[in-house]
Amino acid sequence: MDHRRLRRFCMVKSPYEISAPHTLHALLMSRQIKVSALSDFQPGTTKLLSLAGIGLAVFNIEGRFYAIRNRCPHEGGPVASGPLKGTLITCPRHGWQFDLTTGQSTNRQSFSVKTYPVMVREGAVFVEIADGV
Repeated sequence: MDHRRLRRFCMVKSPYEISAPHTLHALLMSRQIKVSALSDFQPGTTKLLSLAGIGLAVFNIEGRFYAIRNRCPHEGGPVASGPLKGTLITCPRHGWQFDLTTGQSTNRQSFSVKTYPVMVREGAVFVEIADGV
């Protein structure tokens, strides 16, 4: 199916409006990666993934799931190996904190970590990523 036909199909069949070609491109290029079976991902735990050499961390906090790129924007440290309090993760290298719900740093407003949508379906946890992670 070419892009024009797919775009018409999505506009008719979907409740979501596709407003621009780049939006359609993002829709076509995103994919869901299985992280774990839900039964194997207990509250209070973290799963680490590597996709094309890029590290991701997925957190289960009281049954709610959050995913971030596991790289501090300060010096590239592994953010997920730091202490977690609520939805705040602290980089172990220099103490920068990030809110898992937004990725925003609480110390340095101009810095953030990339966040990814997480969904649960069919008894498994998935992270949605776009090409280029």
